[in-house]
Amino acid sequence: MPVSKNEMTNPHEEREGTTVSEDIRVACCLSDAELRKRAATLLARFESAVIAAEELPDGYVFPSARG
Repeated sequence: MPVSKNEMTNPHEEREGTTVSEDIRVACCLSDAELRKRAATLLARFESAVIAAEELPDGYVFPSARG
Protein backbone atom coordinates (compact mmCIF):
# COMPACT_ATOMS: atom_id res chain seq x y z
CA MET A 1 0.00 0.00 0.00
CA PRO A 2 1.59 3.34 -0.97
CA VAL A 3 2.06 5.89 1.81
CA SER A 4 1.14 9.51 1.10
CA LYS A 5 3.50 12.36 1.96
CA ASN A 6 1.23 13.24 4.92
CA GLU A 7 1.48 9.79 6.46
CA MET A 8 4.26 7.59 7.71
CA THR A 9 4.36 3.91 8.55
CA ASN A 10 4.24 3.21 12.27
CA PRO A 11 7.31 1.04 13.05
CA HIS A 12 5.62 -0.30 16.19
CA GLU A 13 2.50 -1.49 14.35
CA GLU A 14 2.57 -5.08 13.15
CA ARG A 15 -0.41 -4.89 10.79
CA GLU A 16 0.58 -4.32 7.20
CA GLY A 17 -0.51 -1.03 5.68
CA THR A 18 -1.24 0.73 8.98
CA THR A 19 -0.20 4.36 8.90
CA VAL A 20 0.00 7.28 11.30
CA SER A 21 -0.91 10.73 10.07
CA GLU A 22 1.68 13.44 10.68
CA ASP A 23 -1.20 15.92 10.91
CA ILE A 24 -2.58 14.49 14.17
CA ARG A 25 -1.90 16.73 17.14
CA VAL A 26 -2.31 15.52 20.70
CA ALA A 27 -2.78 17.89 23.60
CA CYS A 28 -3.29 17.33 27.30
CA CYS A 29 -5.23 19.84 29.36
CA LEU A 30 -4.76 18.13 32.74
CA SER A 31 -3.14 20.12 35.53
CA ASP A 32 0.18 18.84 36.89
CA ALA A 33 -1.60 17.25 39.88
CA GLU A 34 -4.26 15.65 37.64
CA LEU A 35 -1.58 14.30 35.29
CA ARG A 36 0.40 12.77 38.18
CA LYS A 37 -2.78 11.16 39.55
CA ARG A 38 -3.71 9.79 36.11
CA ALA A 39 -0.20 8.42 35.54
CA ALA A 40 -0.23 6.72 38.96
CA THR A 41 -3.66 5.21 38.26
CA LEU A 42 -2.59 3.84 34.86
CA LEU A 43 0.69 2.49 36.24
CA ALA A 44 -1.16 0.70 39.07
CA ARG A 45 -3.57 -0.87 36.55
CA PHE A 46 -0.66 -1.96 34.35
CA GLU A 47 1.32 -3.41 37.26
CA SER A 48 -1.69 -5.37 38.52
CA ALA A 49 -2.29 -6.92 35.08
CA VAL A 50 1.29 -8.02 34.36
CA ILE A 51 2.16 -11.54 35.43
CA ALA A 52 5.67 -11.65 33.93
CA ALA A 53 8.20 -9.58 32.01
CA GLU A 54 10.45 -10.93 29.28
CA GLU A 55 13.33 -8.93 27.83
CA LEU A 56 13.61 -9.04 24.04
CA PRO A 57 16.46 -7.78 21.82
CA ASP A 58 14.35 -4.74 20.90
CA GLY A 59 12.27 -4.18 24.06
CA TYR A 60 10.09 -6.07 26.50
CA VAL A 61 6.95 -8.20 26.43
CA PHE A 62 4.55 -8.12 29.37
CA PRO A 63 2.10 -11.05 29.29
CA SER A 64 -0.99 -10.41 31.36
CA ALA A 65 -3.50 -12.61 33.13
CA ARG A 66 -6.12 -11.33 30.68
CA GLY A 67 -4.35 -12.87 27.72
